[in-house]
Amino acid sequence: MLIGIIFVGDLKYCPYLKKYEDILKKDSMEYEVLFWNRSNTRYDCKRYIPYNRYSVLKKSKIRKLKDFMFFRRWLIRMLDKRRYEKLIILSTLSGMLIAEKLIREYSGKYLFDIRDYSYERILPFFLEEKRVIEAAALTVISSKGFCSFLPKNKDYVLLHNVSGYDEEVNRKFRSANGKMINVVWLGVVRYFQQQSELIRKLSQDGRFRLLFYGDGTELLKFKSYVRQNSLKNVYFYGSYDNADKAALLKKADIINNCYTVNMETKYAVSNKFYDGIFYHIPQIVEPGTFKAKLAEKYGVGIALDPKEPLFSERLYEYYCGIEEDRFNDSCNKLKKQFLWEEKQSMTVIRGFYENTIYNNGFFRG
Repeated sequence: MLIGIIFVGDLKYCPYLKKYEDILKKDSMEYEVLFWNRSNTRYDCKRYIPYNRYSVLKKSKIRKLKDFMFFRRWLIRMLDKRRYEKLIILSTLSGMLIAEKLIREYSGKYLFDIRDYSYERILPFFLEEKRVIEAAALTVISSKGFCSFLPKNKDYVLLHNVSGYDEEVNRKFRSANGKMINVVWLGVVRYFQQQSELIRKLSQDGRFRLLFYGDGTELLKFKSYVRQNSLKNVYFYGSYDNADKAALLKKADIINNCYTVNMETKYAVSNKFYDGIFYHIPQIVEPGTFKAKLAEKYGVGIALDPKEPLFSERLYEYYCGIEEDRFNDSCNKLKKQFLWEEKQSMTVIRGFYENTIYNNGFFRG
């Protein structure tokens, strides 16, 4: 059996591809990855079949649409040529680009993985997405919060972003004990609206140090903001190798997991949230989101708006008030729950290409 994996973009923006590759490799399944190599990156893996068309992210909507149509035409041609027995569709947009082909030719033969909110507010888009979900063998989501905007009364499989955390089971939280508290951001540097206020407040409080690991289109804007306002104790280290992630997180006393609230962030569970749980690091998150509910329900973080007048004081009081044993127990319990749910979901996904039906692992949205 040859399985096709489809992603509408650069693979660096699709870290969850590895999760599916690990499953397929473990069972010696043949697969190929069809994707849009927008940045003209070189890939040596023979399983990777790129559509090489350079396209910057800041193009006009009309030019972007034209590029998407070129990719769609190439993708349909490749599907006709390769004749995959089953497909794994990564991201909503990947599925929507070829919705009619999926429904007409691959009904019951594809897995649809939804990782983000996209254009569900637009009724025609929502109705077409509903058809794609109904024709899929499985619909996988990364957060139960997505049930707020996806079609109701459908079966979904929850697949957490918990790959590569098993070695961190014995890590425990220990307080900074009077030292400067390192508030660490790890990943693409963005959400300037929220972060600029957080930076301004904490940089004025000598009890905190802000460390940013990662790059992105807004990084220069962040640096300029810090420089122009003469802010102290804020450090930007640029891009990092993911292999160094564990070492970098050892420097973190608090994970900075505070995003600007919008439809893209309101229902998602970020990778930083899982970092906090598996590395036993408390985190600060933005209020009014699904991950804020999780953080406060399980006692693994605090939801605070940087615009609050006493923001830094409340964050400091929260950190100093953490009971180490209780916090570590909470992380361990949530970690076990995530790993159990992950195991159930992996069994269902494996059953997808083995043509085996499993009842456990689904939940009703």
